[in-house]
Amino acid sequence: MDTLFRDIRYSLRLLLKQPGFTTLAIICLALGIGASTAIFSVVNGVLLRPLPFPGAGQLVAAGGRDVTGQRKTVRSSSPPDFVDFRTQAKSAEFAAYYNITYSYRGADVPERVAAAVVSSNLFHVLGVSPMLGRGFLAEEELPKRDREVVLGYDFWKQQFSGDRRAIGKTLRLDATDYVIVGVMPAGFAFPIQAEASRFWTPMTLAGDSTFEQDRGDHYISVVGRMKPGFTVKQVDAELRAISDRLRELHPSMNANFFGGALPLSEQLTGDARPALLVLAGAVCFLLLIACANVANLMLSRVTLRAKEMAVRTALGAARRRIVRQLLTESVILALAGGALGILLASWGKDFLLSTSPMAVPRAAEVSIDWVVVTFTTVVCVLTGVLFGLAPAMQIVRADLNSTLKEAGRSITGPGSARRMRNGLVAAEIALSLMLLAGAGLLSGSLLRLEGVDPGFQSKDVFTARLRIPELKYKSNLQQADFYDALVDRVRAIPGVTSAAAVTVLPLSGNNMMLGMNIEGETRPRPTDFVHVAQFDAVTPDYFRTMEIPLKAGRVFTSHDDSAATPVVIINEALVKTFFPGQNPLGKKIAVAFNEGPMREIVGVVGDIRRSTLSSPPEPTAYTPERQTTMPTMVLVARTAGSNAAFAGAFRRELSALDPDQSASTVRRLDDVIADSLAPRRFTVSLLAIFAVVALSLSAVGVFGVMTSMVTQRSREIAVRVALGARPRDVFSLVLSHGLTLAAIGVGAGLVGAFALSRVLTGLLFGIGATDPFTLATAALLLGAVALIACYLPARRATRLDPITVLKDE
Repeated sequence: MDTLFRDIRYSLRLLLKQPGFTTLAIICLALGIGASTAIFSVVNGVLLRPLPFPGAGQLVAAGGRDVTGQRKTVRSSSPPDFVDFRTQAKSAEFAAYYNITYSYRGADVPERVAAAVVSSNLFHVLGVSPMLGRGFLAEEELPKRDREVVLGYDFWKQQFSGDRRAIGKTLRLDATDYVIVGVMPAGFAFPIQAEASRFWTPMTLAGDSTFEQDRGDHYISVVGRMKPGFTVKQVDAELRAISDRLRELHPSMNANFFGGALPLSEQLTGDARPALLVLAGAVCFLLLIACANVANLMLSRVTLRAKEMAVRTALGAARRRIVRQLLTESVILALAGGALGILLASWGKDFLLSTSPMAVPRAAEVSIDWVVVTFTTVVCVLTGVLFGLAPAMQIVRADLNSTLKEAGRSITGPGSARRMRNGLVAAEIALSLMLLAGAGLLSGSLLRLEGVDPGFQSKDVFTARLRIPELKYKSNLQQADFYDALVDRVRAIPGVTSAAAVTVLPLSGNNMMLGMNIEGETRPRPTDFVHVAQFDAVTPDYFRTMEIPLKAGRVFTSHDDSAATPVVIINEALVKTFFPGQNPLGKKIAVAFNEGPMREIVGVVGDIRRSTLSSPPEPTAYTPERQTTMPTMVLVARTAGSNAAFAGAFRRELSALDPDQSASTVRRLDDVIADSLAPRRFTVSLLAIFAVVALSLSAVGVFGVMTSMVTQRSREIAVRVALGARPRDVFSLVLSHGLTLAAIGVGAGLVGAFALSRVLTGLLFGIGATDPFTLATAALLLGAVALIACYLPARRATRLDPITVLKDE
């Protein structure tokens, strides 16, 4: 230990005497370690840390399995299917939930508040009990009961100032009074999402004669806790068997429902996982580049200290003692870089979360905790050993006699140190090329996505999502009257040219799939549905407001109400899929949650991108809003230019129509489309930043190697000049050496880019993972940077005075 402390003191003194070298090395390491720590803190909080529930490893997500195997997630279920899961499964206890927003009138102005509707046993399945009061009772799942609510801790503190007497009081939600029966403990959040639920209300799951009709309506999520002795595979197999029986019992509504289960942690992070893993891989490359740079600096420094090391060896110092001294210096440098890196990571982590457009699950759990600090410490030590090992090995291999004769000019004899430095620079260039290629491919993919025609005109269109309470607007007629009245009021706002309402806004992340039948086709049973299509209920001016072109027939009018003949408008994708080569006008189809009327096709409209810009248009059917009423709809309004006053005017009209109602944020449709691309744009931006930093570090590495080469070969260059070499010959000598290193690095980088192409394939659109133009552009850019980095050392070499150099020798 005494020897170690002496090594540390000596290393600190030596590093402080060389502030330029020390500062540059620490900055290089801080960039690599800081970036890796910031990304790891997010990966740890989102992917690695156990869920904040007792026995979190026993929690599973259940529902519809993706039979294509393209995504490791489960889809939503219907309430009747969930009840069957809960009553028939022996391997786990299941609970259900779905997200919702309530119109809450706390003060004078109603606001929409995030909440969740849950089965009575959800808190029990999660293993968390209310801090005050109780959870929900099984009988509270029955219809025509009192309305109950359990508050979140923060909401209770905010609205009731932490008053324990809040239990038994009422909360007015959607113009209906709910009795407060419990308060959850601080820190409890479920569902785990970007916008946490402020409170929970019970789900109606039994006792209603119409309950079974909801079997085709998949909108609830299912979570389960495995019973002792069971595994996820066993739960998955049991749910598959149950869903097989349900398809036989209810073929009209369960034809495409295949049950399955997976760990809840995987379900929650399924969408964020690919991007985070790509970023984690990118920062690993960045850290390796930083290590290579510092290793080059250390090699250069050891070369200058060669005589010192030789003298110490001649005086009796063991080589392992000198190696330990050098490794101590490198580890101290790494720890100093790590300390600065943690500061950068703390800022970088907050920056990542605040600027991330993704609904990062478990974002509140991301922190620089002891796990992250331990990770950083281990990375620092390994990094120190990694970049300190190369110069230490040169000391071990050095020839004592030649080193003392050469006065420290070279300790490598055959030039192994120079070859090692050249190899490190080539590796830096290769890794930088791989980062540049990845960023270029994702950027090209993003540009192609931004150029995709969504099938409608989004400019100057405002949107607002509403959900009116079914307890207040009980009949379909009342709901339809509300939306028609609101559309009329919005249409009268100055600057509004047209307005309409639709159940699902394109590119909003929501979809509605319904069963579909074509008149005259054979079905196993009259009530069976044999096809599936996307569905929307719209008001008459929807296609004009969105500027979706009419291809054939007519659009809806105000006469298409509940008393008129049931009609439907389909898109071109549905025509191509189910009516190839036919004129669909006048034919009839049925589209409904359950058995519905045959509807006459009266029009065909153009295709739009509903789910994502990267997904092809899907078969879609549109019905008149007055023939298929929905309590939740999205208002769309086209204005004459950018109307900044629209949001305020809309809220005034909504309040005038119903003071208890409030809408979600009024947004431009352009912003909705931009948000659909935001996760990709965010990943591309971070990769581009990492690539630029890697490119800069590579340029520094090339410059350092070439400068060192000029210094170490100054005697050779002086002799060449004395024998008649021209300045351009010297310039060409130095430049060709640097460009040779760049060519080797670019070649290795292209091989690495091809090898990693499969990693990016699933993230690309409209561009191949080995796109020649992108790879060639990245290679040329790196070559140009290497040329610039070589220019200054080559120019310096041409200005060496041979008389002065040879005299010094």
